[in-house]
Amino acid sequence: MADKKGDKKGDKKTSPDDIMDPKEMKPILAESKRGRPAACAIALTKDKDGVILLDKRKKPKKLLAELKKQATDLGLELETTTLRFGRAVVDADTDPKLLSLTVNKEAPGAMRPRLLEQIKKAGFSKLEIVVDANLEAEPEEDEPAAAPGAAAAPPSGSAAAPPPGAAATPAAAPQAPSQPAPADASTQATGTGPDAAALTKELTELVRQVVAASAQNPAQAAKLADLAKAAQARLKRGELDQVAAEIKDLRDALAKAGSDGGTAAAAPSGSAPNGADPAMINKLKKSRDVWDATVAKIARDLDQLVKAVTAASAGHELGDGFEREFQTVVKPLLDTVDTTLSDLLSEAAKAGTPEEHQRMLSQARETVGKLTKFVQSHPVVGHLDDNPFVPMSLQKTLSASLTAVSNTLG
Repeated sequence: MADKKGDKKGDKKTSPDDIMDPKEMKPILAESKRGRPAACAIALTKDKDGVILLDKRKKPKKLLAELKKQATDLGLELETTTLRFGRAVVDADTDPKLLSLTVNKEAPGAMRPRLLEQIKKAGFSKLEIVVDANLEAEPEEDEPAAAPGAAAAPPSGSAAAPPPGAAATPAAAPQAPSQPAPADASTQATGTGPDAAALTKELTELVRQVVAASAQNPAQAAKLADLAKAAQARLKRGELDQVAAEIKDLRDALAKAGSDGGTAAAAPSGSAPNGADPAMINKLKKSRDVWDATVAKIARDLDQLVKAVTAASAGHELGDGFEREFQTVVKPLLDTVDTTLSDLLSEAAKAGTPEEHQRMLSQARETVGKLTKFVQSHPVVGHLDDNPFVPMSLQKTLSASLTAVSNTLG
C-alpha cells in the first residue's frame, strides 16, 4: 500500500488507489464472474475522485465501515453524503468489460464517471450503478457458522429438518398464536438449544420488517431499531439464548407497531416527535423522491450523450479521450447537482427534535437557493441543452423540481 498522507517518503498525496489498488480488484471481480458477487463500498472524495473498495467475504455494511476507517487512517477526506454500499458483479457471458454495482440508494450524478476512471485501471471500460433499497435491511455482521451437525442438515421436510416454525414467514407469526413461540422456532431439531443459523435467518427477516414498519409508524422507529441492534449484538457475541428472547421482543414490538401504525399515520391533528405535522413529513419524503429522480434522470441523460458522441466520433481523433474531456466540462454540474438536497430532506423528515427539524429545513432552503442560482446562471446548463446529439432539457427539469421542493419547504 502506498505511503499514508504525511509519511516521510516524499509526502505523497493520498489517492483512491491507496484504498484499493486497481490490480487488487481483478482477482476479486474474477470470482464474481463465476456467480459470486463481491461486496462493494463506494464514495467520492472531497476532490470528487471516485473511491471503490471490494471484498469477497465481508458484508456490504461492514465493508462500508472499513472504507471509512481506511480513509480516516490515510487522511483521505470522503464526501459523507456519497457513501454507498452493495455488491459488485461482472457477467462474463453478457459483457466481460461491464462492471455492475448494486447499491443501497441512488448515487450522485458525479459518481459513475469518477468511479469509471478507477475501474478502467483494472481493465473494465463500462460501469452501471443500480439501486436496491432492500440492502438497507441486511445485517452488518457476517452470519455465524452453523454447528457441525447443522451444516450437514438435510433439506426441509426430512426427519432431521428444523421444526415447522423455523421456516415460517416471520410476518405471519404475530397473527397466528397457534404457531410455536419464536424461541421454539429457532431451536435445533434435537431440542438442545437455539440454532445460530436459524436465529440469523429469522432476525434478518425481522430486520427487513423493521424498515417497512418504521416507515409506516415513525413513532416506533427508534424502539424497533434499538431492539434489532440489541439482537444483532447478542448474535455477534454468540449469546444465542438471549438472542431468542430479543427476537421475541422484536416480534412483539413489530406486531404492536403494525396494529397502531395506521391510526398514528391517519391522525390529522397529531404530530411527529420532531413537532412536524404528519402531512409535512409526507411532503418532505415525496420531495426527496422527486429530487432523487431528477438527479438520476440527469445522470442517465449525460450517459446517453456520452454514448451518442462516442459512437458518432468512432474512428476519428475527436473520439480519443472524449469522455475524459467531457467530464471536465460537466464537472461544475456534477459537483453541484447531487443528492445533498435529498439527504437534507430525509434528515428533516426523521429529525428527532423540533430544533433539528428546523435546522435541516433551513439548510435545505439554502441548498435550493444555491441550486436555483446555478441553474439560472451557469453556462454549462445551456450548452448541454443545446447539444445536437441528444435532446436534453436540463434547465426545465431542474427548475421544475426545485420549484416543487421550494413549495414544500415554504
